[in-house]
Amino acid sequence: MKKRFYVVVLIILLSVSIFSQLTIKKISENTLQVLPHFSKAKYGDYLLENNKITVIIGSEKRNDEFSGRIIEAYTNDIKRNLLDNYKIYVQNKILNAHKIEIRKNENYIEFKVANNDYGPFHLSTIYKLEEDKNYIEIINNIKNISNKDSKLLIKDIVSFNELFPKIIKTNENGKKLLLQEDFISYSFIPDPNFQIFRSMFTSNFSALIYKPIKLKPNESINFSRLLYITKDIEKVRKYIYSSSNSISGKIISNLNKKDNIPIYLYNRDNTPISLTYTDKKGNFSFINVKEGDYAILKCEGFKEKKIPLYQNNENIIKVIPEVNNNDFIWPLYLTNHTETSVIFNWKTIIPSTAKIEIFDGKKNIKTVLANIPLSIQHIPITGLNPNKEYNYKLYIENYYIKTNAVISGHFKTKSLNENNLKFAIYGDTRTYHELHKLVADNIANDNPEFVINDGDLVEKGDWLDDWNSFFNEISNLAKNSVYYPLLGNHERNNSYYYQAFYLPKGSGDYNKRWYYFDYGKIRFIFLDSNAVGTQQLEKSQLNWLIDVLKKSSDKTILVFYHHPFWNNCEGYNYGMERHLEELWRPIFEKYNVKAVFNGHVHSYERHEKNGIIYVITGGGGAPLELVHKKNLEPTTVKINYGTLHYVLAEVKDNKIIFTVKTVAKVKNKNNDRDLEKYNKVIDRFEISIK
Repeated sequence: MKKRFYVVVLIILLSVSIFSQLTIKKISENTLQVLPHFSKAKYGDYLLENNKITVIIGSEKRNDEFSGRIIEAYTNDIKRNLLDNYKIYVQNKILNAHKIEIRKNENYIEFKVANNDYGPFHLSTIYKLEEDKNYIEIINNIKNISNKDSKLLIKDIVSFNELFPKIIKTNENGKKLLLQEDFISYSFIPDPNFQIFRSMFTSNFSALIYKPIKLKPNESINFSRLLYITKDIEKVRKYIYSSSNSISGKIISNLNKKDNIPIYLYNRDNTPISLTYTDKKGNFSFINVKEGDYAILKCEGFKEKKIPLYQNNENIIKVIPEVNNNDFIWPLYLTNHTETSVIFNWKTIIPSTAKIEIFDGKKNIKTVLANIPLSIQHIPITGLNPNKEYNYKLYIENYYIKTNAVISGHFKTKSLNENNLKFAIYGDTRTYHELHKLVADNIANDNPEFVINDGDLVEKGDWLDDWNSFFNEISNLAKNSVYYPLLGNHERNNSYYYQAFYLPKGSGDYNKRWYYFDYGKIRFIFLDSNAVGTQQLEKSQLNWLIDVLKKSSDKTILVFYHHPFWNNCEGYNYGMERHLEELWRPIFEKYNVKAVFNGHVHSYERHEKNGIIYVITGGGGAPLELVHKKNLEPTTVKINYGTLHYVLAEVKDNKIIFTVKTVAKVKNKNNDRDLEKYNKVIDRFEISIK
């Protein structure tokens, strides 16, 4: 009876708007179409909205980690969400939802999640959204239901798997945790009655750990904090500081638009304090400015300018673009396709907006807008049909300055099965840019649906110029074939890699250090062979791998990682590879992996052991290996040294047929850059599909 009552109340509440600017509703199929890019929301989730922010909370019917939790939060004007997951830990256990109630008031919404009992405590979580606020209040109602004094431990853990902060602050006037990315800022401001023991931030999550609270028997408390969702940190600082010590400034420029230019506030120790954006007239302001603080314009494609800030001064910054015409730094490349979607990615010299037109043949079926002026863009194209080839045109728009940048191409969505699939594998594309482009252009001529790069994409993963070269080298290939990379040792696990690639959700750093995807009956598993030797990383990846393999009994499994177990290169010194073999080979054999593909050694080799095929394909543009050992490894089936090459895979008649094609070969052994064209098939093998 009680359950039926809650359902009736819920239906009534969801059928009306609580106030003209304060709304709660269940997400419908129509709502899903207008949510921000990469929304994780599903039909039936809850959308809470006032006139400034929107927060999405997972439905109690979701059978996943998002049930009863904040899964998205964004400002209504920008609609850029980078919050991946928010978890509350009590007594080191994650709070899970058991029942949801919604209450209303003239001025606020209360979304209550019953969490039941955790140790000696009974808990519920309330998300309270008020009118005209840039924050949602998160309240844990906690009662000690035991007959003795008990200590309460609470942690807030927030994942930002696509957040690459411009500013991280863990203390602002005693308040904690402010994070700023492009056009989105998240700030946790705890109730001053509750002290923070420790705050942490790693590559893709942040944590607030509160000092233990002692509760007497039957004692109750409300543990509260505010989650601010703003375009910039400066809005939160203006809430924190009540002083009127505000200093204004202005930009002067000949730009098409003067708004949305990022201006940073630095202190005299050259530490970033805040960030704000100019308005349509180029104005900006900062609060609580101290002697020695200065403003600085830092924006991709503009000459950096800084000025000291003074009261009663004009505080003028002159904006000078580095170019007169905007263009691509990274031409368009495709990633992470599904049966109904694909992600468009690119980078321009100067931040800009864009328009993408999608065509079925010559008919324009969809226009997608990238409305936020960013340099690096990742735009999903959704609502497509399976097993369908589409054409497209991408237009960069005249946002700050003029541009004529246009790219056109085609792509194919995944089929519902693997029949007639064509994909390519290659690797070690670092070092010689013109040779990598030669290989990539040859692969493009075969028009594979997608391409796998088995690591060492660039020479130095922490050097941006290498990435700029890389994306130009693959431009003819990756604008038509979806690109799936993995980490080699030369990427150095740098954030440039993670910023560049939107990949299927996996695990490890940014939830994509290792990952997998399925295509019909084939499962493609991507690992990071660098993540060994460190016990925690090694164990984390191993547990993930075993879990994925356990769920793969109906799949034909292909595994990709950088370092091979064995190779025949003369003078090669084995290190982690022996440990990798001890760690992974027994698992591969136990779970019937069919083939493993590696790079690292700049040659072609095929090995076999206990029914598994092991392939080294490292001829993508790095200095080629020219000499192999006289006494070959006992696992060796085929070797070829001194050639640029790639592997083309085609699915036919329940088989994957692999053809290894050369592109060029070394003609002068004293100069590994002196090659001649050499188009030949050097190996062919096949694998049966279950």
